[in-house]
Amino acid sequence: MRLNHLDLHVPDIAAARDFFCQCLDFTEVEMRGANGLAILHDDAGLELVLSRPIEKFGGADTPTAGANTYHIGFIQPSRADVDALFARVKGFGAEVWNEPAEIRGGWLFYCFAPGGFWWRSAGDPWGEAQNNPPCAKRGEDLRGAIPIPRWRHSPVR
Repeated sequence: MRLNHLDLHVPDIAAARDFFCQCLDFTEVEMRGANGLAILHDDAGLELVLSRPIEKFGGADTPTAGANTYHIGFIQPSRADVDALFARVKGFGAEVWNEPAEIRGGWLFYCFAPGGFWWRSAGDPWGEAQNNPPCAKRGEDLRGAIPIPRWRHSPVR
């Protein structure tokens, strides 16, 4: 089984689209309306949909919810690639959570993308990104390993 697409609810679709295209090299496939829905693709075949939350289905974006409940991660081939991506993201003006650092066996950083969702980029220390993405070592308890931030700009307190 392979993940087909991911739909992220964001308050400003154009800003999130610009971030993914300019910083993470996604390609815009379709933009519906000025700020209605964006469909993006990456070079590994992931389709990323950026949309507004659908209220009648109980949807909310991070600012509306007032908390981060997930993050998305992207594997980079090397530490140098992580560092280069960090520089691009910082230059874009995204809110950076930490500088690239050795965390749980990988070289990685976390930041907030436009729309307030939390994401990370990690270097592949084992050179196996395509077959076995690095994650927790077997039996490793990650609870509390890195603090999960609340989105600081939320109108909901």
